[in-house]
Amino acid sequence: MTNTTICPSTILDRVKLILTNPAGCWTTISGENKPAKELLISYTLPLVVMSALAGALGMQIFGVSMGPLGTWRPGIGITISTLVSQTILGIVFPLVSAWIVQKVAAFFNGSATFDKAYSWIVYSSTPCLVGGILNIYPTLGGLASFLGGIAALYIYFKGIPSMVTVAAEKHVIFFISVFGAALVAGVVISFIMGVLLLTTPTGLDPSMITPR
Repeated sequence: MTNTTICPSTILDRVKLILTNPAGCWTTISGENKPAKELLISYTLPLVVMSALAGALGMQIFGVSMGPLGTWRPGIGITISTLVSQTILGIVFPLVSAWIVQKVAAFFNGSATFDKAYSWIVYSSTPCLVGGILNIYPTLGGLASFLGGIAALYIYFKGIPSMVTVAAEKHVIFFISVFGAALVAGVVISFIMGVLLLTTPTGLDPSMITPR
């Protein structure tokens, strides 16, 4: 029976393993063979929701910098839409990326099960998910997201031998191909979410912007 219990201590232990041993963590992860459904509920969802909530609170408390124009504090409607959009994106994007990994691996005469591809994507994204929690203070969150992205790319690459069956000499081009395809998919999904949930800052009421 699949264990889908959300356990904070288990999540914390896994985050610590990945962040403190980004290269060696894959030996442990690859041997677990966790189903994507279990990982989605027990690991991805809690971190995604915490990150989205932190971002929503940050928008309301500190606002969003509009450069020389000042600080934009969106209405509660836009904030909730952004929260929903970020949560959906955080759930859907790894699933789509796992599918992309399978297709790209096959193109390079390799293979990857959906469960392992999903684990590779989600666990590699840990620095970004954890960094997203710091979005409760947007300036700090932006820096954390940038550094988290760099760390995530390193962890992604280190996970290839353990999570995907692709010839060693093709690891770099495989990694670049997956990253490029996933980036395009992320932009498309984000655009669709923005259109459907109206999370883009268009038609702003000047009263919502606090001058510098």
